[in-house]
Amino acid sequence: ATKAIPQALRVAAGPATLILLHVTAKAELPVGLPEGFMQRRADLLRQRQDTAADTLGAVATRLRQAHPDVAVDTVVDAGDPAERILRTAEARGADLIVMATRDHTYADAANLGSVALRVALKATIPVMIVRPEFLADQDGLAPIRRLLVPLDGSHRAARAIPVAIRLAHQLGVPIEILTVIDPNTALPYPGKRPYPNPL
Repeated sequence: ATKAIPQALRVAAGPATLILLHVTAKAELPVGLPEGFMQRRADLLRQRQDTAADTLGAVATRLRQAHPDVAVDTVVDAGDPAERILRTAEARGADLIVMATRDHTYADAANLGSVALRVALKATIPVMIVRPEFLADQDGLAPIRRLLVPLDGSHRAARAIPVAIRLAHQLGVPIEILTVIDPNTALPYPGKRPYPNPL
């Protein structure tokens, strides 16, 4: 997941704050379990959170040294990962969520990663999802040469245009607009404006 950080730094504009968030999943357990089991579970959760805090702290220190113009905060939480990501983004006034997906096999590739998919569907701010094959290595970032914005004629899809324009200006790359027409579906009524003005 930390390999998505370079992408977040790439799109950060001006004085920015980068919030590193780690969420330890906390599964629901049936009632009536032995007290000793619950205590061991609590101890394990606390240990994992302490380890995560140490890891994030080390990453934050390196980022502050390499990027003094970027403020770096760390947050360690426990619970449902997708819900905690969304709550933290709202509470901290985030403008963009950047997260990496796990490398999936063909059998579950359509899931995109359940956490990433849920965040993308429920978020009220833009979400950048970085695929494993696009993650940065130690030699640098894969280049971004153009942005593709698929539109289907809906107001919801057009809301992506201002975000794409902002990113294109920051990255200095062109934008391509794509509309795919399915011949098996009905075309818009004559005279209907296909795309709302998003600006």
